[in-house]
Amino acid sequence: METRQLEQVKELINRIADYYDLPDDEEVEEMRRLTGVAWEAEDLQMLCCEYWSHHSLEETAFMMLHEHYPPVHEVDLVFWRCKPGADLDDQAVYEKYRLGKGNLKALEALPLEEILQKIREECFGWEEDTEVGRDGRSWRFDCLEQADDWTDTHFWLFAYGRETEVQREHQMLQFSCHNMSEEQIQVLLRCMEHVSCPLHIRTKKTLWMRISCRQIQGVEVCYAGRTGFWDEWNRAGRANGAAGLHAGGEEPNALGACAAGAFERKGEIRAAAG
Repeated sequence: METRQLEQVKELINRIADYYDLPDDEEVEEMRRLTGVAWEAEDLQMLCCEYWSHHSLEETAFMMLHEHYPPVHEVDLVFWRCKPGADLDDQAVYEKYRLGKGNLKALEALPLEEILQKIREECFGWEEDTEVGRDGRSWRFDCLEQADDWTDTHFWLFAYGRETEVQREHQMLQFSCHNMSEEQIQVLLRCMEHVSCPLHIRTKKTLWMRISCRQIQGVEVCYAGRTGFWDEWNRAGRANGAAGLHAGGEEPNALGACAAGAFERKGEIRAAAG
């Protein structure tokens, strides 16, 4: 696809997403012409608005052209530093901070400003997104040289900690790396080594998502599947007896019937007993 045509697709996605309503007939026809896919207005409304919360503009443009999202590789790096003599379970520490269940005096305060400065010095070819992170607890950096027109390589830095009488202590840092190479990840690891902060948790996952429609008991159900995360929607509205979805990262399960309450707009599937 020519760059100009791709930019037209992206511009149209933004136009549809801006007013969060069904696109008009002209916009539907324009998207069909640009992509060669017979998109319906309802599909475009949902997919174009979704990229604000789940996918980048580039990944959504890929979906418009190929009818599925590109694979996404995510790595999470979690750091903290225990005080001398403290012996803590890594998973328990992570869940306490990540899920907002409290904080621990056994963790040292991390030099956040020094870490951010080191990241800015070492991450050549990256740009800090100044539109986010104004809360002083999250920062985003985008790679200026993407591997392809549709890739979205970036990382978030999230800071967790506790409030003291004097100031906020940042005790745990999490890097959420999106489509980053191992070489790029190593730069972040070196930045944390600079302040002698050990890596406690590293997780890696590959996400995929595809969209399709099928007829189930005379009801048209549109689904999207993504390893570890699911979005479901029922285009025909609430319908008793609609087939459930298998949330194991494989094919949707058209055999297990569940109540219509299983089709919730976002988040993990919560199938009601059918």
